[in-house]
Order: sequence, then C-alpha cells, then structure tokens
Amino acid sequence: MKSFFRKKIIFSAAAGLSILAISVMTLVYGHESIAKEYSELSKTDEYGGGIIAAAEMVRTKTSYTEQAIRENVTGRNFFTEVYGLAHMIMLKDEIREFAYIKDKDGFLHSGAFYIEEDDLLELYAKKVRKLADAAGAKTMFISFPEKSYIENDFEKGMPVREYDYIQDEFLTYLMGNRVDSLDLRNSLKRRGSKKNELYYRTDKSMTTYGSFEVFCSIVSEIDKRYGMSMDPENIYTDRSNYTVEEYPGAFIGNMAREAGSIFSGRDDFEIYIHAFPQEFRWEYVNHKEQTFNKVGDSEILMMREYLNNDDIHARYPIRTYLGGINDWDKITNLKKPDAPKILCIRDDNFSAVATFLAPLCSELHLVNPSADGTDITKYIRDNEFDLVLYAVSASRINERYFQ
Repeated sequence: MKSFFRKKIIFSAAAGLSILAISVMTLVYGHESIAKEYSELSKTDEYGGGIIAAAEMVRTKTSYTEQAIRENVTGRNFFTEVYGLAHMIMLKDEIREFAYIKDKDGFLHSGAFYIEEDDLLELYAKKVRKLADAAGAKTMFISFPEKSYIENDFEKGMPVREYDYIQDEFLTYLMGNRVDSLDLRNSLKRRGSKKNELYYRTDKSMTTYGSFEVFCSIVSEIDKRYGMSMDPENIYTDRSNYTVEEYPGAFIGNMAREAGSIFSGRDDFEIYIHAFPQEFRWEYVNHKEQTFNKVGDSEILMMREYLNNDDIHARYPIRTYLGGINDWDKITNLKKPDAPKILCIRDDNFSAVATFLAPLCSELHLVNPSADGTDITKYIRDNEFDLVLYAVSASRINERYFQ
C-alpha cells in the first residue's frame, strides 16, 4: 500500500512538473493550442488520467515548442532547458523528434530513420588518387569514425545514425584506386583505446584523449608503412610526458545546445601540454579571410578565450585547439627544420591532432577542403611535401569535402 502511494506521489510530481514546463512556455510564447490543452488537463484530477494527459500533451505539442524556441532568440537557452527537463520527466531518451538520441551511458548521438546513399563515393576516391599523383609523394587517407563507433547500448528501436557502411564502401574504392588508408576504427581497437573516452558526451567531436590516440595511431602507421620514424624515442607519443589541465563540467557541446544541459549533462575538457621547449610560427586564414601570423611556443596554438565565456551555452573550448577550423594553416617548427614537411587536407576533428603532430614536422600545412576557392591540386604542386594526409570524418565523406 505504501508503495502504491509512493508511486502516486512520484507520478503526480512528474505530471505537475510537466504541466509547469508547458504552462511557462505557453505564457511566454502564447501558443493557443498548448494553452487549450493545458486548460483541459487542469480539469483532470484523477491520478491516472492526469498522468496520461500530461504525457500526451507534452508529446503532441513539443513541435510547437520547438518552433517557438527556434524563432525566439531572447530566453532561447532557458526554454531549451525547460524543454529538455520535460523530456527527462517523461523518461525519454530522444529529443527534437529523434534528432538526438541518448544511449544508456548518457552519450548523445545523431538520429536518422533513413540515410541517402551517395553514388559519388567512387568519384571521391578517384579525386584522392589524382591528388596523390599531383603530390608525387606518399599519400594516405585517414578515416575517422563517427561517434556511433563507441557502440553503447540504446533503447530498442532507436534510429541511431550509422556511418560504417559508408566508410567500408569508400575504403574499398580507395583500395581499388591504390590509395593508402588508415581505418582508425581498427587502429584504435588495436591500441586498446577506451571507447567511452574518445568522444564527448554532448558533442560530435573527439575528446583531447581521443585526438591524442588518433595522433599516436597516425605516427605509428607512418612509421610502419613508410619507414618515417617521426618519434623514435616515443617522447611525444607517451602521454606521461604531458601535463594535463582539467576543466570539469566546462561546457555543453553542439548537441546539448539543441537538447539542453539538463537533458544532456555537461562535458569535462582537457588540455595536454608537453614539457619540451618549442618554437613555432603559426600562420592562418580564418573563415572570414582574415590573415594572422603568430610566433612563440606551443601555447600560441591554443586560443584560450574559448574557455573563458561565463555563459555555459556560449562557451565552446573545443575551439581552443587552433581555433577550431580555418580555411588554411601553416605551422612552422623553428627548432626542427629537417623534419618531414606534411600537408593535411582535413576537417575540424583534426585540429587537436595537428597540435600534437606539429612538433614532429618541419612544416605542417592544413587545408580545409570545404572552403570556397580552395585549389588543393595547385597548392600541392606549388609545394614539395614529404607526405600528404587526407583526414575527414565519415559524415564528411560527401561532395562538399571532395570538391
């Protein structure tokens, strides 16, 4: 009997919070349809009926709330949090009509009921082959896995977006065009990388730990495949040689900004700092076509202003590494003029990796293939590289990144 009344109190509280969330949104955004159902619900005072009506009301009217949140800038973050709270109360693992799905370990993933096949995968592979021919140098495609790689458990029937089949098909085409490739799904597994530490819970990006694991995999593969021993004494690939700065609960990722931190939780952030003296020149052109030139130690590769915003919804420390993604970067290692000269055609997942790789290069050039007006073939021909890397995530294997 006590158990019955305890459950009744819990469900009644849940109903009350659901009603409160919807009523606040109704008050601010003035959706008459939600207000009408709230009015009808307020007439229902039976335990079972109230709970069912509350759940049904939230379920059928979330689309109105989503539209309201998108259309109103003022207070958007607050109402995103309220919206996420309502989903938590209903014990839902998906939000925004299955745009994001939470696994049983609390990681957010992209949802999709259907993914269109890309008939141009073979063409993309041929373009990589042409770049390799233009380079006249060792060329390797680095296949980044997507977040679904961590293979956590989901509620049965959840439509989680998968990219494995795209990676598999594209890597097959690369092999057919005699292009070397590194499948990070396999190399990370061989390294024994901790899957649940590779990605942020609330963002699609890899963590600093994940980026370091990728860096180590790349250095190992370059040595094994091409005999280029970039770190023969394992100084830079040994994590114990780094100081780790920790920022607990530092931010919410790009997924959580759509779902709210209450629904998603917060992510910790780390910065790895090696103890060896370095001197770099970092030149880059950002997406606004602004040009910058900095000289100094490895700290110049960090943009710590992305850590300092007081608003948790605006703070995005992932961009601390090289500012996220630029149209073009060139990092010159002033202390190692005889080290390999490397070009990496990349997306934003490679930014943190690049800061680990830079100390092992004489020059590290980074090109964003999605930037307008980028003639990568000409750039390769105008420079003499020892190695060309093409590194993009599985979700970026599309026409935009293979122009």
